Amino acid sequence: MRQIIKIIAVIIVAIILVASAYFIFIINDDSSDDDDNGNGNQNQEEPDTEPPIITDITGDLSVYAGNSVTITVSFSDNENVTEATLFYKKANDSDWKSKNILSGSTTLSIPSTPIENWYYYVIIDDAAGNGPIGDPSTDGSSYYTITVVKKNQGNNQEYVHYVFIEESTAT
Repeated sequence: MRQIIKIIAVIIVAIILVASAYFIFIINDDSSDDDDNGNGNQNQEEPDTEPPIITDITGDLSVYAGNSVTITVSFSDNENVTEATLFYKKANDSDWKSKNILSGSTTLSIPSTPIENWYYYVIIDDAAGNGPIGDPSTDGSSYYTITVVKKNQGNNQEYVHYVFIEESTAT
């Protein structure tokens, strides 16, 4: 008797499992029919063909030697920008160095000596490869300039003053 009860219990569990699997199969099959556009083809997501855009960048700027400079860039894309790189170098260097600027800003430390200008440009790209888009170029052929000026010690600063003098007037 116990043996028959065990067999009946196993059969009932098997029926429940098969019914559950069949139910899940039917639900998945019905949901895929919702994507049908009427001619037997399922809708496919359109590929991303729109390139990203750099909307704002710091541009040319000046900084005292020995200080840091923050470069900011704003960009957008219809999907998502996945790569943003800042390329920079000292004026007399031949090789560009790179830094990730995907967060929108980065800081460069300018050494106090030697006093020389720095150059930079930014490129961005999206996951679909619609770039790279650069500002002001994608290959460093044009760039922004960070003008490095000497920090004067004390009050020995040189100023240029333009003075307008009117000696006399006649009426």
